[in-house]
Amino acid sequence: MDDPSRPSQPPAAGTDDRLPGGSTGGDESGADGGATASERPASHARRGAPRGESTASPSDLDAGAVGEWLAASLADTEFAYGFDATLLLDGRTARHRMASDDVGETFETLVTWFADAAGGDTPTEDAIGILLAGMDTSPRLPPNAVRSALAELGVSRDDSVEDVLAALEEAGGLRLE
Repeated sequence: MDDPSRPSQPPAAGTDDRLPGGSTGGDESGADGGATASERPASHARRGAPRGESTASPSDLDAGAVGEWLAASLADTEFAYGFDATLLLDGRTARHRMASDDVGETFETLVTWFADAAGGDTPTEDAIGILLAGMDTSPRLPPNAVRSALAELGVSRDDSVEDVLAALEEAGGLRLE
């Protein structure tokens, strides 16, 4: 367990940290060198302080200072894209951080983490579909992605709308690959 009186190192390139009430995720590595690792920083160093040394006492830490530290620590990575997200859900706090050179991988990791954390017992891919369907901004799917997904269901241009709906029902939805 971390000692809150000791300064901490900045988080690794990625973290998945579910705080009280949650579970901690395991280590992963992205194919492009992006990384995730479990870690819970005890304190937050401010910009300009040498790594591992905190210029703030615990009473000085507020949301603004923590936000500045998180932004500065992401800016210090060698990766082009990154995020640090915290989710409060039913009194539980889940946190995830990731940095990568692949914008698609970074976005996918954020969306997958959120859907997994917020979805409860719902499978992650179903939670993502529910979240996308419930958005005010409707995502626009490329025709080739829809065409490929329908082909995977065995549906062709010659099939009726009723045939397409029956195939979707049987498959449990449309899965874009």
